[in-house]
Amino acid sequence: MENIDLLLFDFDGTLVDTSQGIVNAVNYSLQKMNIAPRPGDTIIAHVGHGLRYLLEKVSMVDHPEQLDNAVRWYHEYYKARAYQESFVYAHVIEMLTFFSNKKKVIVSNKTCESATHLLKVLKIDNYFDAIMGGDDPACRKPNACPIDKMRARYGVSHDRAMMIGDMPVDIIAGKNAGILTCGVCYGFGKKDDLTNVYPDYLIDDIIELKDIIR
Repeated sequence: MENIDLLLFDFDGTLVDTSQGIVNAVNYSLQKMNIAPRPGDTIIAHVGHGLRYLLEKVSMVDHPEQLDNAVRWYHEYYKARAYQESFVYAHVIEMLTFFSNKKKVIVSNKTCESATHLLKVLKIDNYFDAIMGGDDPACRKPNACPIDKMRARYGVSHDRAMMIGDMPVDIIAGKNAGILTCGVCYGFGKKDDLTNVYPDYLIDDIIELKDIIR
């Protein structure tokens, strides 16, 4: 078992299933842009690298002003309705409670505003010490920057921190930061893609962290 003081969690697909809310918010933006809706699988395949990236890939539009509008429309829908279409994965609250003595933070490429809003409405915000969103493109996964900032904030060494996420970008960020990594296989990412980036651990249920971390 690993002696870990700081647990860093991805958000979408790791703690919360936000897939339906994301799909609906993206298609709402596309409708506003007079673009046909996209299938859910197509949209989710581009999640994990930030909202602007997602909207650009799905809409196939690269005009800055149009993307600015798309981002605004996405947030308009997401803030009003996405929380009704999102739910906490099984055993997440049990796991967070079990590790109540550990520092726990969220490192997401989702905007801090969106993550904070959902955490509050889903009533799990009190389990976390901090949220590091992907608002700054220069400090976003797979860059080590957000992880380094959280480690520095809490004075935790490389060997006592672990990044947990469902996408290769999470594992790569953890490796770039020189910390332990754990991939979860129930989220948005594909198991084969996770395996190909060699996480230190790979689990099918987040409660398995209890058997990895002391």
